[in-house]
Amino acid sequence: MVLAFQNECVKIDKAIDGLLDRVVEAESPAVIKVFEKRIDRLQKDRIVVEEKISACGCPMSRCIELRFNISQICMIYGLVAALQRSARC
Repeated sequence: MVLAFQNECVKIDKAIDGLLDRVVEAESPAVIKVFEKRIDRLQKDRIVVEEKISACGCPMSRCIELRFNISQICMIYGLVAALQRSARC
């Protein structure tokens, strides 16, 4: 998933670069303004994608932490159950 988001960032960067080249070549202030609006929109899109990339790691780390806690609880419960069984004898 992260790779797809990174590829999307690369595409956005290329689109921004292309628009910047067109801004430099443009002579009409109206055309330049349109390109600048597109660049702003692409930059906002890039920020959203970067946030998605940074959010990709959070749930997995929580899942691993939860799994570790559950395994500890099971281990403790197993020890308690074993002690209870041995105390009955």
